Order: sequence, then C-alpha cells, then structure tokens
Amino acid sequence: VLNIKLADMGLRGQFPLGLVNCSSLTGLYLNGNNLNGSLPKNISAVIKYVTELDLSGNDFSGEIPRNLSDCIYLNILNLDNNRFSGQIPLELGNLDRLKTFNVANNNLSG
Repeated sequence: VLNIKLADMGLRGQFPLGLVNCSSLTGLYLNGNNLNGSLPKNISAVIKYVTELDLSGNDFSGEIPRNLSDCIYLNILNLDNNRFSGQIPLELGNLDRLKTFNVANNNLSG
C-alpha cells in the first residue's frame, strides 16, 4: 500500500498505530474525520517514508511530536483545524523537502 485516503469518512478513535505494517506508505490522508487524542511520540517510526501527511480537520490534541522531523521525506504536512497545543517544534524547520506546512486553527505558539 502506497497511499491511504480516508478523508471525510467519519472515522473515530486515535491515530492508527497499525500503519507501522504499511512499510511502503508514502501518502496518508485522514483529514476531516473525528480522530482524537495525541499523536504517538514515535510517529516517525510509524510513517517513516510518508511524503504527504494530512491530519487536518480532526480533534487531535497535545503537542506535535518533535520526532515528526525524522520523517525526512515530508513534502506536505497539514495539521490545521485540530486542538494541538504547545510550541511548534523547531526541529520541523530541518525538513528540507517540506513545501506545504499548515498548522492554522490550533492552540500553538512559536
């Protein structure tokens, strides 16, 4: 599986850790659902090769994991319209390939 597109499907629950079994995953689109809770601290191990990550329009909360910056292939990162809080990790500035970065409508600083 290269891409998982489950936008606007009414999904509930937390971030699906079973994605670690999708070792070739390059695109993950879970936007516009009712997913909640914190993102896993080891998210970079779960979605290591993802180039496009869209988790916008959910109910995720807590801090954005610092090790998201270990997803070095990210081109698009959409985390807008959630309930993330805390500081935007400075490490995300090291993502050389990142073209789109959207964290609007959260409770973030930095």
